[in-house]
Amino acid sequence: MSLEVWVLFIGYGVFMVVFGIVFGYVIARYKFFKEFEEVIKRERKMAINFSRAVIKGKVSEQIFPLTPFFNYNLSDARFLGSPVDYIVFNGYSSSAKDNPYISEVIFIEVKTGKSQLSPMELAIKEAIDNKRVRFEIVYFNDRNYYHH
Repeated sequence: MSLEVWVLFIGYGVFMVVFGIVFGYVIARYKFFKEFEEVIKRERKMAINFSRAVIKGKVSEQIFPLTPFFNYNLSDARFLGSPVDYIVFNGYSSSAKDNPYISEVIFIEVKTGKSQLSPMELAIKEAIDNKRVRFEIVYFNDRNYYHH
């Protein structure tokens, strides 16, 4: 074989290698960006759905006492929002000033859909269920305070 054929043969080989690398890069880049766009669309959709669920939950927490499912006097309920949604002092609004009576104190957590209690909400429920609840008075005046 002559030198010109070898140069042509080697040049063709180098061209094919470079062409293969460039073609592979273009295909890989196209595939990556196509998959990347699909991932972005999927993540955006998940974020929107999650945001809707959170908003629905927040609205449900606020309007729950106005529904027929709320079994207490609306005036007895106090909204906290966190770590529980409501505390109900059952009997508060109907008690006479000279003879107040609270039949019970109820902690209410409002859930929507398939949502479950958070670890903190579970811990609060457990403390209440195990009667680890107390009433504390703190006297505060000027620079001193003490518990009673």
